[in-house]
Amino acid sequence: MLEILVTPSSSVIGVVVAPFWPVVDLIVAERITSANLCLAAAALAIVVVLAAAVMNLYTATCRRVANQERQNYQPRQDGSRELMAGAAQGGFASTTSSEPNLRLRRIPRWGGAGALAWRQLLGARRHWGSLVTALIATAVLACAPCFVIEDSNIAFPATAGTLAFYTFLLLPTALRFDFRRDLDRLVTLKGLPITPAAAAIGQTLAPVLIATAFQGGVLTFAVVARSLPPQHLFMTMLVMIPLNVLVFGLDNLIFLLYPYRIHQEGLEILLRTMLTFTAKGLLFAVGLAAMSTWGYAAAVLTQGVSHWTGGSANAYAVFAGGMIVGPTVAAALVLYGLCGTYRNIDPVEDVPR
Repeated sequence: MLEILVTPSSSVIGVVVAPFWPVVDLIVAERITSANLCLAAAALAIVVVLAAAVMNLYTATCRRVANQERQNYQPRQDGSRELMAGAAQGGFASTTSSEPNLRLRRIPRWGGAGALAWRQLLGARRHWGSLVTALIATAVLACAPCFVIEDSNIAFPATAGTLAFYTFLLLPTALRFDFRRDLDRLVTLKGLPITPAAAAIGQTLAPVLIATAFQGGVLTFAVVARSLPPQHLFMTMLVMIPLNVLVFGLDNLIFLLYPYRIHQEGLEILLRTMLTFTAKGLLFAVGLAAMSTWGYAAAVLTQGVSHWTGGSANAYAVFAGGMIVGPTVAAALVLYGLCGTYRNIDPVEDVPR
């Protein structure tokens, strides 16, 4: 990051990071001078002002959300009167509109998974402001290599790798529209007449769809900005989709194995967060090692096959096929484990109070 900030003058990102240049000059300063001390004081004052602004914005947002929730759940006297009037007339059909029924009929069922995914998507729509803010910050970080690296053939894979890293590390925390949002509703979910596979797919489908749409937008921007052919986007998304299923399925699997409340505090949550981020870092490193090993193995395999058969084999096609099949198999195994964990969980005994 320091190298990106120090040498941005020849790229478009230089305009974006211009406010950070005084801080970069302070970081790379060789000795302490009065000018550096004044610059450090000014930087500290800016950080304090920004922190206060963020705190005030958070307070105002929480107050607005609380007021909106009170309005949404406030009892409606008019609706009660209409309901009682309809009951007195011998039926409830006149007090209900046919529009909700028509809307519900358009939802694909998929054994109950469609309704669960639709419900989670409606929850995401209610929090679209904070969701867009989190995705914009991730998009800016992921697009940095696209503008800094000169070679387009290297810039796009670097952007895709950065996007995959932030998807693995940050998006599961921002997109909690799955089992982690429904800890208190597990009793209701277990009582629904749907299979564990449909419940697992329906609960994890919403964050997968949102993450896939977000990644498609970022990668499309990178392809257009660097004037690359569309097949780069197509092949990368074939890898990203099973990777999203793997990431969100793994987060939900860990959550059902060791359930906790999102707003829970204390030493246990601190240790859990540290272990989770450490485990994610190790898993990402293992994934990079596996990808590098498969790249070498694909080259050796295609060379051996070409020598044995006398024909020509494309090492890039073999490598791309393995990059698609590998995450797909891993995602299927994680979903299978998630189905078994959901089937065996006791929503009364295993849920923390």
